[in-house]
Amino acid sequence: MSATKRLSSSRFGLAVGLMLVIAVLALAGGSWVKGAEAGTIPTVPTLPTLPTVPTIPTFNDVPIDHTFFAEIESIYYYGITLGCSTGPLLYCPDDPVIRAQMAAFIERGVNDPGFDPGTGTGLFSDVSTAEWGTFAGWIELLYSEDITSGCATGPLRYCPSDPTLRNQMAVFLVRAKHGGSFVPPAATGVFSDVPLDGFFDRYIEQLYADGITQGCATGPLRFCPTNTVTRGEMAAFLGRAFGIIP
Repeated sequence: MSATKRLSSSRFGLAVGLMLVIAVLALAGGSWVKGAEAGTIPTVPTLPTLPTVPTIPTFNDVPIDHTFFAEIESIYYYGITLGCSTGPLLYCPDDPVIRAQMAAFIERGVNDPGFDPGTGTGLFSDVSTAEWGTFAGWIELLYSEDITSGCATGPLRYCPSDPTLRNQMAVFLVRAKHGGSFVPPAATGVFSDVPLDGFFDRYIEQLYADGITQGCATGPLRFCPTNTVTRGEMAAFLGRAFGIIP
């Protein structure tokens, strides 16, 4: 799909999404931030944000006073998450984000609600449709857009059940936001705990420059690159990356 068609489709998806939000929550306005295919445009456009946070929790395990309540509600209403289980609807905010979930989070963020990634073809030796279902399609789409190159080769693997680390998350989000061919400038040492390795360091600092992360601690400023990302934290990162936090 061309960048023009994809962005045009996002405007249609935005209109449909707004009508649904207004009908359910009596809200006015909203947004859905779309990415383009890898390398076709330099940045993801930012549209107006959802103006009001719901006053009734959607998820039974995410009350109004939860640290990431607004962020989790935002990614739910924009179709980026479906939760972790139903009956009752749960989000599991303290669970780690595994790499399969990361693929779905990101691709739902750069595509219209209801977008079908297709069926996996067995591209990755450790991602079968029989075992991973629709995650296989999201993962292969992530690969086709140069957002991931997998976790290993010989044979090509994705490691779908591995928890996502913060340094890996930085690469995923920067590539999703700027396009798969984007290479951030060399790192300068913003974070005291991020080695200048020539790869993760530049993506982490780009994440900081884009305002998607504020680090994990100060005095000195740190990023905690090898810490696991929780689903609650991921909601905040996604909300900032796609510009949908109220």
